[in-house]
Amino acid sequence: MTTPGMKRRQLLYVLTSLGLLAAACFTLLPAGAWKWLACENEGSEACGRKTLADAQFVVACIGIAPAMLLVWDAFHGNRRALLWLGLGAAVYVAWAVLLDAAIHGWDDLKLFPSEL
Repeated sequence: MTTPGMKRRQLLYVLTSLGLLAAACFTLLPAGAWKWLACENEGSEACGRKTLADAQFVVACIGIAPAMLLVWDAFHGNRRALLWLGLGAAVYVAWAVLLDAAIHGWDDLKLFPSEL
């Protein structure tokens, strides 16, 4: 039996998942820009980290799949959507670390700043 509250909740889940899909698609912009710019100036340090730039772009592309599956399962009311949400979050944490490493290098990687 469905109630109006359940319908509103499912609509909220679908709208939230669509927002997350839009955010996942947006990550392709900085990922692609950095992949393109990494070796634009061949004498830069970033040119030595071209493989990291390529890897972070691939991870950003892979992250679209769990976001799309999240929308699908939220639309159909499946609880499996939580699995896709968790997987997508893990993928984009990995993407953020790879993007930071591609920009600054592994030696300058700071997950938590020492000064606030």
